[in-house]
Amino acid sequence: MDEQDLEPNDDRMLCGKCGARPATNHICFGGTVTTLDLCDDCLRADDSFAGKFAASLVDEAKSARCRYCGGFPCSGGSDTLSLITGASVQKPWMCMSCSAEYLSRLQSALGSMPGNLTADEQIARIKEIGLDIDSHMAAYVALRDN
Repeated sequence: MDEQDLEPNDDRMLCGKCGARPATNHICFGGTVTTLDLCDDCLRADDSFAGKFAASLVDEAKSARCRYCGGFPCSGGSDTLSLITGASVQKPWMCMSCSAEYLSRLQSALGSMPGNLTADEQIARIKEIGLDIDSHMAAYVALRDN
């Protein structure tokens, strides 16, 4: 996209590095209040770990599909349950419908988890929650798409 492609009243945020192209990538360094807003070109040129990681996600997202229904994803990122439990990390891409159902189910399950569990008991319970959610999502997609 060239600078002349931007309308004078265009309210899109511009890239924090080049200042010429729209920032299409937002990188947040969790807990530091530090963010980067970059265009695709500057993201690919960023040599930091975060830049390389984000660029790989952007590339993966172009061909990604929802892990539950195969639809076009609206969300992705870290597979938190697998990271917590040490299980093999699955592709976290989900479409809007599956993401909303997954997050609702996850919030409910985590909210009902007892607060007095040991670390090992918490990990075991989180593994159970993950299996329950995956089973639920298969049934949810079958009903939704029927």
